Amino acid sequence: KEQKDKYGFNVKDVAADKGYSATENYVVLNKLGVKAYIPVAMKGRCSRKAGYGPEKFKYDPKKHVVVCPAGKELHPLPTQVNKYSLKFISSSCDCKICPLEKECKTTKFHFKSIMVNVLEHLKDQAKKRCKTKYGRKRAVERSTTVETIFGEGKTQHGLARAHFRGIKKVSIQFLMTAIAQNIK
Repeated sequence: KEQKDKYGFNVKDVAADKGYSATENYVVLNKLGVKAYIPVAMKGRCSRKAGYGPEKFKYDPKKHVVVCPAGKELHPLPTQVNKYSLKFISSSCDCKICPLEKECKTTKFHFKSIMVNVLEHLKDQAKKRCKTKYGRKRAVERSTTVETIFGEGKTQHGLARAHFRGIKKVSIQFLMTAIAQNIK
């Protein structure tokens, strides 16, 4: 948005590395009508002793519920901490009579709770775009231009760490490095 407002750039798509794969970035780019070519970072894998994980549950955006493998609905908790990952909980009445209860849940209580990113579809779209011919081309362009320049600045021009304190002095250091690289 800042590039459009300040410089008049008409940004159609954005390529970035996995470090920028936060849901917030996909949301902002989607609102601006900009296609994201940002690979989705893998989530930390948790070792599960038993029970069904989120991959077995399906989020229904029209009803704003999660559907379990047995076809029952899990509803969101009224209070949420994160605005994109919501906690959904099943009815204990549904779980008590469910034939999949023993395989599904991990606790002695007769309900299932699960965290679901309700905007996961934005990440899925970006993941699909990255696998296209154009998406792979953008990844190569990014890694051969931007990443190499930053790498050179870091390894050969002292940008691995700031040599001064304060934003103004560090900005001067960065600007001098950029001038040296442009001269080269």
